[in-house]
Amino acid sequence: MPELPWDKWFPTNWASEPGLRLCDAATRGIWFEALNTMMLMQSYEVSGTIEEICALLSCRQEQAKLAILQLKVFKVAEVIEQNGNIKIASRRRKRAYNISELRSQAGKASATKRQQAINSLHEHIPQHGAPTPSSSSSSSLSASAYSETPSWEEFWEYCQGIHCGIAAEWYAKDKYWAANQDRWNKKSDWRSYARRVRGWWDNDGRPMTPPKKNGAPTKQPTHILDATYDSSKDPR
Repeated sequence: MPELPWDKWFPTNWASEPGLRLCDAATRGIWFEALNTMMLMQSYEVSGTIEEICALLSCRQEQAKLAILQLKVFKVAEVIEQNGNIKIASRRRKRAYNISELRSQAGKASATKRQQAINSLHEHIPQHGAPTPSSSSSSSLSASAYSETPSWEEFWEYCQGIHCGIAAEWYAKDKYWAANQDRWNKKSDWRSYARRVRGWWDNDGRPMTPPKKNGAPTKQPTHILDATYDSSKDPR
């Protein structure tokens, strides 16, 4: 059975074929059976001995012989007879098959080039921070491209960029170190995470300074302290 339970059928092509209109009714029916058999076989031709052709197209030998003659004379189909074997081909289906094959080959070639480009990118991608294990890196190309932890500088640079647009450095740093403490679990695409941070910042009213408690600045949690932060200057 074919992969698809249907095939394209254009009634106008059938009705407007001049050569087919010159054929007998029996020949037109046999040609219809031939086309239907080609569709089921996912091919553009049927072939075999005269007995096999009769079995395939459900007709008698005298009907098949007349149909083969008319299909050939009126140029409805491509008919080749050689050493007792008969091949009946649809030129339209043959053209469509060849175009499909060319597109398939072009698609495979394009996919190969994309894969080579991705492999080359992975070989030359700079290492930022400590790489973290990713269970999905072996099964997903998109996940493997971001299977390493970004540095704070890289994360903040992206946050300020056109794709994100976060203006509050403290807010981005808070979310960065929160994700870092969690080892970026379920965050294989850190750029997507940065864009989610932008959504949270919008929902919070785009605060530019950390929230205050009882009129005094709240001491920042340990996880948002930069590696260069001088704890001796922390207000007591």
